[in-house]
Amino acid sequence: MIRTTVRQQHSLQQLHAAASACDLPWVSYRLPGTEQPQTIIQLEETPAAFNEACADGFVIAPFLFPRKDAFWLRNDLCLSGFETDLQEALTGTLGAQQLLRLSALHSSLKDVLTTGLPEEISPPADTPRAGYEALVAAALQTIESGSLEKVVLSRTTTLPMTGSVQPAAIFRALCDFYPTAFVSLFSLPGLGCWVSASPELLLLRRDRQYETMSLAGTRSETNKNEGWQAKEQYEQQIVTDYICQKLMESGLDVHIGQQETIQAGQVFHLRNRITAEGDANVYQIVQRLHPTPAVCGYPLQAASGFIAAHEAHDRSFYSGFLGPIAANGHADLYVNLRTARLYRHNACLYLGGGIVKGSDPAAEWFETEAKADTLLAAIRHVGLYA
Repeated sequence: MIRTTVRQQHSLQQLHAAASACDLPWVSYRLPGTEQPQTIIQLEETPAAFNEACADGFVIAPFLFPRKDAFWLRNDLCLSGFETDLQEALTGTLGAQQLLRLSALHSSLKDVLTTGLPEEISPPADTPRAGYEALVAAALQTIESGSLEKVVLSRTTTLPMTGSVQPAAIFRALCDFYPTAFVSLFSLPGLGCWVSASPELLLLRRDRQYETMSLAGTRSETNKNEGWQAKEQYEQQIVTDYICQKLMESGLDVHIGQQETIQAGQVFHLRNRITAEGDANVYQIVQRLHPTPAVCGYPLQAASGFIAAHEAHDRSFYSGFLGPIAANGHADLYVNLRTARLYRHNACLYLGGGIVKGSDPAAEWFETEAKADTLLAAIRHVGLYA
């Protein structure tokens, strides 16, 4: 620990602003079922590339992983809680340059207390309803031809804020509203500030025990008591079969739990918990596992090709994955869903849905609208959107 005679509590907003002013990458996250968030600040501007040797830090992977590298933040500074004292931060082994950056961070905390996000490039253009429904119709034609079984199509919508965006306030609201979600807020120099509240576990590891889930099919509050349709059951089965296959390819013994309906924010999903046992490296597993048909489609190459050819925006970190990996190899990795990139005066929401035979373009649009409510509820709560 770092200890001095000067003691002062700082809010996450102040800590984030100070780290960003020093061009340092940082992340705050709250694991499902826990109350206190954890914050990691790396005392070096450029995160390393995630690889099989990485442990004791935090991984942030884009949708295009493993074709594009994931980022790895070291546990240089680790803090707990919504209000925290930098003097109590747990630290890794710090070199001379990292100690200089730590000193700069302390100095920045005295000056940068309420500064908002920096002005950045404009968010991607919104996807109009007609455009999204036309995209779904094109996907259905491709599915009908037999070259594709499922594809996940995403869109963006930008919300103008009524004041300067305060990411830490949105993060706290998400933590309060969604206790069973993995809530995260991170900033990487040059790549923006992102927030999410994900219901989907990609991979949990505890010693030789592994857990994941197949999560697919979506239902809104208005039809939550209706039975699941064959289309939704089929979509769910594609995801379950794919995940089990990839885990077995990793040399693990796999068990599929009973199908259940779970609530995630304002929508409901079908879910199967999937457990496995064996000895496999987390990095090697996620290279096989991501992207699953829950965020890309099936077959993988055909679905990813359709997305690349037809989606107008870069997904970036949306539908990638993120989470901590401890020094002992324990991991808590979640799919980056219910996601927004935050700008100084607006938020760009990324929304998507799985398209299979029998999907209806208008219904798919309204499904993405329902998913948007997860983030909208938090943004409205902090008074940034009417």
